Amino acid sequence: MWLALRDLLPVMQCPRAQLVLEAIFADEDVLDALAAGQAMLPTGKQLPLGVLRLLKRNLVGHMQSNYYHYRHSIEYEMVRIRRLKDTQMRAVTFFGAAITAGLVGVAKYASRAVYEHYNDDA
Repeated sequence: MWLALRDLLPVMQCPRAQLVLEAIFADEDVLDALAAGQAMLPTGKQLPLGVLRLLKRNLVGHMQSNYYHYRHSIEYEMVRIRRLKDTQMRAVTFFGAAITAGLVGVAKYASRAVYEHYNDDA
């Protein structure tokens, strides 16, 4: 899972997600644990208990110590996205209302012109 997460780093489009992943993989303990796990991966055997302890201590320990920071960063980005969506919806609503008001004004002007044109003939 950690290797797949590392492979996602260049694919991520959200700057905040890239920063969080870069912070995770910039930690030397995380890189050491990943290197140990990756070295054992091609053997296809079960990982030795020492490697599992190293993975748990370094990877899980890193996430536990930085959980609040990462969680806060991700929530901040989600709030920014929601705010952007709200602003976009307001802009669409405003322009929709402006176009509708303009069309109502044109229709009123046209109907009055047509009414006066036919009323003058009578």
